[in-house]
Amino acid sequence: MDVTFTTGGLSALGCLGCGYNLSCEGLAWNCSCQIILKSLVYNHMEKTALTPGEMAKARKKLYNFTFFSVISFTLLSGNIITLFSLRMGAGNFLIGLLSSFMYISYLFILIGRSLVKKYGLVKLMGRFWLLRYMSMIPILFAPIFTLYNFWLAAYVLIVISVLGFNVARGIATTSYNPIIGEITIDKERGAFLARLQVINHTVNLPVVITMAIILGRDAPLYRYTIFILVGIICGFYATYIFFKIPEPGMVRESLSKNLWKDFFDAVKRDPFRKFIKIHFLASFATYMITPFLLVNAMHITASVFINDDEYGLHQDYEEWLEQLAPHEPIGLYRHNRTGEDNADAHLKRQIMGREVVVAVTEGSLDFGPWEQIFYGEFDGGRRKRVLVKIIGE
Repeated sequence: MDVTFTTGGLSALGCLGCGYNLSCEGLAWNCSCQIILKSLVYNHMEKTALTPGEMAKARKKLYNFTFFSVISFTLLSGNIITLFSLRMGAGNFLIGLLSSFMYISYLFILIGRSLVKKYGLVKLMGRFWLLRYMSMIPILFAPIFTLYNFWLAAYVLIVISVLGFNVARGIATTSYNPIIGEITIDKERGAFLARLQVINHTVNLPVVITMAIILGRDAPLYRYTIFILVGIICGFYATYIFFKIPEPGMVRESLSKNLWKDFFDAVKRDPFRKFIKIHFLASFATYMITPFLLVNAMHITASVFINDDEYGLHQDYEEWLEQLAPHEPIGLYRHNRTGEDNADAHLKRQIMGREVVVAVTEGSLDFGPWEQIFYGEFDGGRRKRVLVKIIGE
């Protein structure tokens, strides 16, 4: 099998027609993209070859790296970031902008290519893999700003984190396919790629299912924050493993001495320009028009929740909540020592939740059997407001 080393790190390793398709963290480019970016391919690299023992060690490390990297990527990209942003009241523009950042990675492959000679394959990917997880740290503090109604600051932190994550990812993945080419030989490469794919899919599915079960419909922000924190930690550990992969040697590019000439030559091609424009705009538009209904109580002693519209169940709720957090004796709660008498209402609201998010299809709410949206008032001493916001078309 002929081996083609692409700078993308997301495209297939091997002959375009061989049938193998290796994706880094489950995101693969199609063959047309590989052909478009042919001018960015490493046709030749001079190096010091690894010994068979070093190659075997490197493959084992890459298996472990892939395991933790897939967990991390699943927890730090895609739907969880979209839902996290929606929970903080993000609008259509911000959601579309965040989703479009994924395609920025492709452009920063050029930067990675220019740095390979300076750092080497392993050090380049390892350093920027570390940087991408460091870039996600600011997003952990976004919910804190929302507590003080600093919404713009929270959104800025989200944008900085997601943008940094994808920029660093684009630079890092420059090394991915060349490294695989250096730690395998032709006759075993297909089996190695297949095992990486097995790890990818085997790890991704249970992580997604776990997120769906724990987050549910109306999970509080701290649950999203915990998932993101776990993703960052797994990413740091994956980077630690990756740095243990032996460096293939001194890599020297011989395709072209003018990096930016390669870039402008590629940009001049209509297929390349169309690929970037279409993917960027399609992603941006898709996430802007995906409709959701957000309903949340705007006060801390009231709840919005989804359940069955049945009178007996409503009474059961009242009795159950009163058992969990009785209104009296008033002195039972430290909060009431401040002059208030509604500490129980705060606790009941915490149990029942602040908001619900419901998908909308063809103008109708996607409810299950008997489901309805309810407003729960646990204090009653003040006028209350409910926010109803449709996000999307």
